[in-house]
Parts: sequence; C-alpha cells; structure tokens
Amino acid sequence: MQTHATPRATPAAVLSLLLITAATTNIDAAAGGALVKNEWSKLAKFTKHMAKVPARARRLIEQRYGALKRLQLYRARAAAYTKFSGDNNTEKTWQPIQIAIAQELDHLANDFSTKTQEAIEAAASAEFVRGGITEFFEVAAKAYGAANSGCLTTAANTGDAAANEVSNIQGLAADGPDINPPTTSGGETEIEGIGPAGFEGLATTTGLGDDALSAAANCNLFKAASGGIIQGRGIAAKMYFALGYLGKDPTDATGTPADGTNLNQVPDTAATRPLRYYKAAYDAVKKLKHGASFAPEPLDPTKITSLKNSHSFKTAVKNVLLGQDGDYTGSDEPAVTNKINQVYKQQDSDFQQQFWGKLEQVDVPKEAGGGPNTKLSQMQSLDKLQQALQYFTHQRETILINKINQLQSAAAAKAEKSQTAENKEKVCNAAGDDASKCKALEKEGCVFNEQDKKCELKKDVKEKLEKTNQETGADGKTTNATASNSFVIKKARLLLAVLLF
Repeated sequence: MQTHATPRATPAAVLSLLLITAATTNIDAAAGGALVKNEWSKLAKFTKHMAKVPARARRLIEQRYGALKRLQLYRARAAAYTKFSGDNNTEKTWQPIQIAIAQELDHLANDFSTKTQEAIEAAASAEFVRGGITEFFEVAAKAYGAANSGCLTTAANTGDAAANEVSNIQGLAADGPDINPPTTSGGETEIEGIGPAGFEGLATTTGLGDDALSAAANCNLFKAASGGIIQGRGIAAKMYFALGYLGKDPTDATGTPADGTNLNQVPDTAATRPLRYYKAAYDAVKKLKHGASFAPEPLDPTKITSLKNSHSFKTAVKNVLLGQDGDYTGSDEPAVTNKINQVYKQQDSDFQQQFWGKLEQVDVPKEAGGGPNTKLSQMQSLDKLQQALQYFTHQRETILINKINQLQSAAAAKAEKSQTAENKEKVCNAAGDDASKCKALEKEGCVFNEQDKKCELKKDVKEKLEKTNQETGADGKTTNATASNSFVIKKARLLLAVLLF
C-alpha cells in the first residue's frame, strides 16, 4: 500500500487559525453578555443627582416665599411704628425704607409664579428620567438565573468573565442607582452633576453593543440577533433602554453612542430624538443649578448696606428727603449718598439702633393685637400687625382731635372774654330807662344813670374791655383777638388733615 506523508502546517497557517479562533471566542463571549459596571455606573450616579432635584426645587421656592413673608412683616411693622410715633419727621425718614420694601415685594410677587413653574418643571422632568432609569435597572437586575447567568454584573470591564452577575439592584451596593421614592426633604445644597452643556459624565460610545458587555452570561435581554429578544429572528430596528440613553443596534457588535454631556446639540425634544427626555430634564434642572441666580438674595431693609443697593430706595431719598423730582441717576450719587449717610448712618449697627431698634421699645397692648410684654418688633402675624396699625392710628387721631378741641374751647373762652365794649354797651342800652331791667343786668356790668335816666355800661368795665380788646404789637398796631382765635382754629384743623392723611 502506498503511504502518504501527513501534511505539516506552516507557521503562518497556525497563526491564522489562532487569530480566527480568538476572534470567534471574543464574539461568542460577548453574545448574551451582561452590562458591565463601567457602563451602568454612569446612569446610577446620574440618578443620585436627579433624586436631589425635588428637594432643592422646594427649598428654593420656600426661600422665595420666606423672603416675601419677611418683607410683608417688615412693611407692616414699619407702618405701625410710624403711626405710633406720631411724628412727621419720623414718618418722612421711614418713607424711603417703606418704598424700597414695597418695590421689592412687587418684584418678588411678580416673579413668584414663573419661579414656581420652573421649580415644578425641574422636579417633574428629573423624576421622570430617574423613574425610567430605575425601571431599566429593576428589569435588568431581575433578569437573573445564577452567578454566571444574568444581565447586570459588577465586573468592571468589557469581556470580563461571567461570574459576578447580580439578582437585584441591592447587589450593586453603593454603586447602584437611587431608586428611593421622590422626597422634598432637605435641599440645602446645590445640585451636582450639571455641566455647561449637559450632565457631567453621562456619555457612552457603545450603548448596549457587545463592547459594553461581559463574557457570555446567558442574557438575551441585550441580544439583538436571532434567538435573543425575538425568537427565530433578530430585531428589525434599533431599540432603546433607560429612556433613550442605552441603544441596541440590530447588529450586536455595533455600538450606539449617546452623549448626555452635550445636550445642547440636541435641537429639540421631538419624538425622533433618543435623548429628548434627558434634554428636557437638563433644560429645566440647569435653572436650579445655582440657587443664587434662581432666587437671588432679596433686599434686607434692616441693613443700610442692603438698602444702598436698592434703586427705589435711592430714588425715594432723592424725592422725599432732597425734594427733587425724577428717578435716581448716577449724577445724583454724591448728594443722595451724603443724605443717606446723614440720616441713616453708614454702619448697619448704627442704622439698626436708630430705626428698627426703636420697635423693640414699643409695647403692643392686647387691644392692639399684642399681649403681656409683646413688643412691636416681635409680632409675626400680619392680621395682628394690621390691628396694631389701626389701634395706633386711632390713638393718634384721638390725641389730635382732643388737642384741637382744647384749642377750640380755649379760643371760644377767649372770644367770650373778648367781647367789645360797644357790644356790652348795647346790652345795657336795651334796658332803656327801666331801672328794674337795668338792675337785672348788673352781672353784665350795667348800671342805671339816675341823672340821664338810662341804663349804661359801668365806666370801669368799659375801660377794661377796651384795654383787653386792643393787643399792641411791636409795630404799635392793634390786633383783633377774635380774628386771631379764628385763624388758630382753622390752622389746627388743617394740621389734623395733614397728619392723618
């Protein structure tokens, strides 16, 4: 029998065979692989940032509402104090402060609806995306059969051996996502992970392509080919998990990039945009990134350093204290600043003592909405402060009305004493030659003249009246006392009108 020599493989052929085998082994290892930590951890970290958005949104709106309430209390206290003081100069110096408070209240009130809407949109969009991601993790983690059969692994790198698959989200430990229900507790710190154009670190070059998976772990959830998600054939088109961030191409080896760090490149939130929910969340949440810009520090009327930054305050100083018309401009700065320093001082402590500190000395009685040891500066209820305002206003009116009544009574008494000698003479002359009638008028200063047979005014009474009715000034001219009294009464009434209104 003829024998044939066994053909010997050349080195080149052996090398080619090894490369083919190795390549086939890598592909087979990735088919049915689990999503590795380096990919899912980006989403997990993102959920932790988004979970803090509702609390931060509530906190910022709460701060804005708190500023509104504080300013309303300051305005009400200032109004009550100026009525309590009963001093025109006090009212005048408080007026610029009250105007600045009113302007700031108007600004905050007008802006409140918009800011509230922005906060709600941020919280809602953040929670919507977090909810979608949470469901992805729940499904992927529960797709588990054994330690080497599952769809999520704590193995870090592509192609790592299938031996660290988890059966639930808790298996991901501290690196796992935040799957807690929404909460509005806390919110004191700024939101993290918000970049200049998108969410920091939220990007993938592979999506759910084979390069994002471990060695084969019997997971069909991320397998697009026949025998994977669809039995008997592969998926017909690209599909997405986690609301569009993790894409799966019909060809398992093909990656699906997604860049959540640059959402500005996503033109809109149309249904055709895989990252549309992330873009909507970013556009809303970025408004809360810096709380100081979302809810700037409002005016603090208890500090002159804060009031000096108020345009309305400086305009009021110009109008009220300097008596000049028009809004404040840069050219007014020297005069206005000088007046502010003169009236309100330069240091907050001096200003506090001279103005708001005075409210600490005002006792508010029960009938004014207060109680035992209640100070005006301590009152926290707007309705009680309104009661105090009405009380102090009425008290001031009563004092002024009593003063005017005193002036009127004094003027009337003076007028009674200041009847002219001529008028008194007429009273006596009316008795004629009837001595009995004349005698009845003795209290009026009348006496019967026996010689001329007539009733007339006593000589000494007449001289006294004439002297009283003639008040000689520095220029030597006489002034009618009755007319002067009338002027005093009219002036008092005018003063009451000015002070009350």
